[in-house]
Amino acid sequence: MSFPKQVMEDHSHAYLLWKEHRFTNATCIHVDAHLDVMNRGFTKELLQKISKISSAHDLEACSVGSFLPWGGIHCGNYLYPALVEGLVTHLIWVVPDELIGNNKLLQFTREELPNWLDLSLEENNSLHSSENRIEGTLAGQRFTLCTSENLPTLDHRPILLDIDVDYFQDKADQIWQTPGELYRHLSLERIDCLTIAVSVDGGYTCLEHRYLAEVTEQIFTQDPNSPWEERTQKLLRADQNRSEQPNAYDELGKD
Repeated sequence: MSFPKQVMEDHSHAYLLWKEHRFTNATCIHVDAHLDVMNRGFTKELLQKISKISSAHDLEACSVGSFLPWGGIHCGNYLYPALVEGLVTHLIWVVPDELIGNNKLLQFTREELPNWLDLSLEENNSLHSSENRIEGTLAGQRFTLCTSENLPTLDHRPILLDIDVDYFQDKADQIWQTPGELYRHLSLERIDCLTIAVSVDGGYTCLEHRYLAEVTEQIFTQDPNSPWEERTQKLLRADQNRSEQPNAYDELGKD
């Protein structure tokens, strides 16, 4: 499959790639343990400046200053300007199953969203359950929250698949879902852009799981029946058994 793709450390560079390829009115499938749509600290002037970003230099110029604790646009808020300017008009947040835990999906959503942005009364009232998903509006655009096996029906809009490797990692830093399993659950007929954040520096991904970024890229851009998923499963089994079996990794190099 041929489409723009990039593996990055700072997730805000996804916004830059979308701008470089002039995407608009897109559906963003945001596969992440974090929503990344923080709206606190933005001013009208800053949002206007961000909307004109067209290069890495421009992005850097909007990433410094005293607008927010990390300064300007960053990995925790880049989706907000994408929504405000209509680059993304349908945001689908695919959350890890284990993040929801035993909570009802609507309860989880109502508790989680205020951690990221100040919901208007209209936005709060828009949130409702529909077919094992939550639907509503954020920043004037359609918003869906779901798990990987419950994507809504996708329309003609460009599909921006936006993945953070920390999605695969549970609270005990173990891998609860592999990139191959995610691929099968999402079952996407097309992808128009693929962005993958490693999120080790300043993020939540363990250094030992960094390799999953490359695995994810290979699985979503090449033959899904490639050996990547099988090798990942073997490596994860070795990871789980290493304390009891010091030689757990010995067989991995024999493939």
